[in-house]
Amino acid sequence: MNEDRETFPQFATRLTRYVERWLSLSGKEKKYEDLLDLVLQEQMLEVIGGEMVIYLRQCSPKTVKELAILAERYADARRAAKRSPGVPAKLCIGNSSKVTVVRYDDQPAQSETGSYDPYCLATVGEKTVKAIRDTGADVLVVDADLVAPTDLLPTHRRITMASKNEVCSCPTALVRLQSPFYCGEAIGVVLANLAVPVIIGNT
Repeated sequence: MNEDRETFPQFATRLTRYVERWLSLSGKEKKYEDLLDLVLQEQMLEVIGGEMVIYLRQCSPKTVKELAILAERYADARRAAKRSPGVPAKLCIGNSSKVTVVRYDDQPAQSETGSYDPYCLATVGEKTVKAIRDTGADVLVVDADLVAPTDLLPTHRRITMASKNEVCSCPTALVRLQSPFYCGEAIGVVLANLAVPVIIGNT
């Protein structure tokens, strides 16, 4: 407030306009619950600070609860990256492993113990798609079409494509998976145009 140019009533009016503009831009209604949620979100962002705030604002959470969940995902991804820094994951699509030979066709792969069909149906979020179990891989891989923007994490993971013996950096996402081989949440690698939309490694 500039006491030489503005009276206290004028200052109060200006602050009121700021809050009304803030509410208007947020898309929230002028209700106590909405205002409380907006204040809590801003306070949480103020306390968090740093790179996480950029990620959280890009995700545009609608409630403080959504904001908290996104923040926890970000923190989980950072903790996971610290546990295995610089170690590329292995993706054995199309190559032999000790247990299975994974192929992109409708024929079952063979294992050392006999017949084994690695194909199954899996649900990612609300979509049910074809999946394949790859015991030679140590990472979960999902097609980019199955991942919502809000599920993307700010981290990338290096993976080795066994068929080409090359390392590439791929985005990661929090994946909610239901399948005969794995159920629950996991951090997966996101790739585009997969022949099989979900590859279930040793997650």
